[in-house]
Amino acid sequence: SAFSSGLINTGTGRALSPLEKAVVCKRLIGYGWEVQEIAKRLNYSANYVDQLLMALQSPRRVRDMIQNGEVSLSVALTAMKQHGASAEKVLQGSLEEAKTKGKSRATGGMLPGAKFKKAVRKAAPALYEASCKLVGSKEFASLPSELKDIFLTVVGDLSKSQLELAEAQGLTGAKDEAESGQTESIQGTASN
Repeated sequence: SAFSSGLINTGTGRALSPLEKAVVCKRLIGYGWEVQEIAKRLNYSANYVDQLLMALQSPRRVRDMIQNGEVSLSVALTAMKQHGASAEKVLQGSLEEAKTKGKSRATGGMLPGAKFKKAVRKAAPALYEASCKLVGSKEFASLPSELKDIFLTVVGDLSKSQLELAEAQGLTGAKDEAESGQTESIQGTASN
């Protein structure tokens, strides 16, 4: 066991890959060490040791992708958590996408869930603007009350955040605009 922990900490020769580190951790577990003890001895977080051990349980092709540097440990584990048994297929698709872009490694941004989140972030300003306009329109009154409540909550929360940002940045013009936009939206709703 002293050899296994020394192997990672010596710093001589090449650095161990995540899967090689995982094998060392698994050996230490086999010697009766606890995850916390391994983490302390190897100067890792307990979470990282758990991740290394989870990587050993991944499908063979996923382990190969990690070992070959085609995906990072964290990207592989994210795919496994989000996509379960389909993780291998998802990672393979992400790797193929990377290769079409001239890259040799799939990144977290290439995973399907990440693409959706990026698209939502990109569309958020336009959705906020459209929501404010809708809340301030005459047509808003004709929406079902459940839908109106959702729009009012979203617009109110986002307007409040915009106001807090403006205050933090000392932007009185932006603050006044945020306040007037929020007031107009809510006043327009109250009159409808």
